[in-house]
Amino acid sequence: MVLQGMIDKLIEIGKCYDIEMNVEKTKVMRISRQPSPVTIMIDQKQLENMECFKYSGSMLTNDRRGTCEIKSRITMAKVAVNKEKALFVVCFLLGDSPAAEFYIPTFRNTLSVPSS
Repeated sequence: MVLQGMIDKLIEIGKCYDIEMNVEKTKVMRISRQPSPVTIMIDQKQLENMECFKYSGSMLTNDRRGTCEIKSRITMAKVAVNKEKALFVVCFLLGDSPAAEFYIPTFRNTLSVPSS
């Protein structure tokens, strides 16, 4: 396999400079319409195959779809709203916010926005 040969060459060159590859932290992912696992060995240990991982702030997936990215962004939005929710409750209890302008959005499986 071409990738295995490239990894072997990288390890060989690294040995010349006393650099070792950390097998525990090294992962592999094949990006394809029909993803399948890749068998890459380093020091008789197989590298872990990944379905998705974060790179430069975006989630990359092995099937080239955005489902991992969408789920990740929804989770980040829920966390941010829940932080704001706690702030709204504190302001409401302290009397810093009029009750007419106060609402607490709730989230279940989908994002919901209160109607006017």
